[in-house]
Amino acid sequence: MRVALPTARIYTAKEGMVLEPGTMHYGISTRLPPEKVIEKAVDFFGKLGLEVKERDACTLLMEGGGGYIDLSASAGKETDVDIVTQEWNAQVKQFLQRIS
Repeated sequence: MRVALPTARIYTAKEGMVLEPGTMHYGISTRLPPEKVIEKAVDFFGKLGLEVKERDACTLLMEGGGGYIDLSASAGKETDVDIVTQEWNAQVKQFLQRIS
């Protein structure tokens, strides 16, 4: 698992925006294809009460409980999974362990 970075000021390439303090950024590589990662994330976080706000084959945004998860999965030899989250740190760590 790549290191989780506390984000005082981290810029995301996909949106070019500054993340709010208290937001965490996690990443891993997995052998699962991006579509399967998204499917598993919807199932896992949906059971916790988060609602899908945006979804496509490689990205997912879910919100609920005063926070969110913003997931992107990019295919290659392995799938790189990056999740930016606020308020769901422990659950994101659990999810990443399940798919790694």
